Amino acid sequence: MKINLERENTTVICPMNDGESAIICDICQRLSLDIRVSKQKLGATLEKELDDAPDTFKNLRRNVIIVEIPGPTTEEKLRHDHSILIIDHHGYPELNRMHAYSSLEQFADLIGYKLTRFEMGIAINDRSFIDGLVERGYSSKEIEEIRRYDLKKQKFEEKDFELLEKTYAEGKMEGHMYVVKTTHDKTSYLSDIHILNYPEWRSRPDLVVVNLDEQGRCVKVSFSGKPANAKVLHEKLKGYFGSDEAYSMYWGKTFDTPVDEKELLSSVTSSLTNLKKE
Repeated sequence: MKINLERENTTVICPMNDGESAIICDICQRLSLDIRVSKQKLGATLEKELDDAPDTFKNLRRNVIIVEIPGPTTEEKLRHDHSILIIDHHGYPELNRMHAYSSLEQFADLIGYKLTRFEMGIAINDRSFIDGLVERGYSSKEIEEIRRYDLKKQKFEEKDFELLEKTYAEGKMEGHMYVVKTTHDKTSYLSDIHILNYPEWRSRPDLVVVNLDEQGRCVKVSFSGKPANAKVLHEKLKGYFGSDEAYSMYWGKTFDTPVDEKELLSSVTSSLTNLKKE
């Protein structure tokens, strides 16, 4: 649905924590839209924004577009004085905001902006990842440029790429999953390496990344692979999930209190084993 938005009556609240959000912020700046850039990393919420950066909400205009910063309670409060437009395509704990199109595509459609080929590549990358880019005819060079742009907007440095390549090589197959354990906080590049090792998505094993603290306890887990598996993990273990059902989907969960990594992997395995029995 097209909505006629004007610069004078519209505010955009958006993080800048990956390639997609960086492009949205860039478009807003080029079109002179009132943009409030959140400094939150992946996993941003409106409640955290309200606590850590209250100036974000000062002098908001009549229409407020909120991009990938969920917060139903704060959204309802804002609706008393503003028209709130939510743009997202992810599933969160107790909050399903899945959408067939990426947030960048939704945003461009909303404001009547035509994405360039590179910008569309960033959008496809965000919802369908490398497999989607290949299917839509992007060259290897284009895909590399798109992925590097996305990763650098996630604050990856060259040393991170080298470290994660070594980390991936230390992983191992556990059943039908390739499991990688790491203490490194940025891990999304592991999915790139996994696809390079298994380019055919139909026969690619699922990837599970376990983030450990200094005591060897799990503080975060992420899954990338078969959509049915990602869905059941979200259903059984909560957390967040998303991506393209046509290829693969991701699931992840962050733990406020670290958990035993063996127990965590057992929960993941049993959830997927039960799925196969159903």
